[in-house]
Amino acid sequence: MTEQEHGSIPSRITILDSPVHPLMINFPTAFAWSAALADTAFALTKDPFWRRAADWLVRAEVATAAPAATTGLVDFLLIDKVRKHLIAWVHLLGMDFTFALGVINWWQRRRSRDGGHGHLLALSWMGALSISLFAYFGGKLAHVHGISVGKAD
Repeated sequence: MTEQEHGSIPSRITILDSPVHPLMINFPTAFAWSAALADTAFALTKDPFWRRAADWLVRAEVATAAPAATTGLVDFLLIDKVRKHLIAWVHLLGMDFTFALGVINWWQRRRSRDGGHGHLLALSWMGALSISLFAYFGGKLAHVHGISVGKAD
């Protein structure tokens, strides 16, 4: 266990004393990776099932990322100590970039029903890798800096 540099800093959005943001981030992460794998399966097999699956998974990724990002943003804005950490800014801006990738991926899928698939495959993998990289920084905020852990006073 890493020693936290200061006491725990509870989240402002909780359910039964559990922070909501860490609970919600699992969904867009799982959908992003699943979309990348479905796009890869489509590229390998050309089976349209995988293309449709990837399309729906990207929609689910964006739909679940929005509330996850909102809960994280609330903590970022309401907890002064959070904004003092460079790693919090990296996490916030990186996840903004990742969310933008998801929206672009979704938008491109709406526009390229019969077009090439290579750029969609690239967008899906960029999204999956990006969400994992910047989630790592979010994990550091919780486990090293004690943000969004512990009970509110």
